[in-house]
Amino acid sequence: MPGTNGSPGTNGTNGATGPAGLGYNPAQIALLKWGNASQSFTVGSSPEGICFDGANIWVANQFTGNVSKF
Repeated sequence: MPGTNGSPGTNGTNGATGPAGLGYNPAQIALLKWGNASQSFTVGSSPEGICFDGANIWVANQFTGNVSKF
């Protein structure tokens, strides 16, 4: 059974409101300081997709059929 949606996100620096259910504004997360952006990580064979959930970076690996979490 799915849970209920969270409240809409707060206004970001560009005045946009985050989508209902997230409780945060993705535009604000994109502005965070990431430190040394030249760091590299080893992932599985043929990385195909990447996403950031607010805490972790996830990379889908096509040939190995798994996901790498950073």
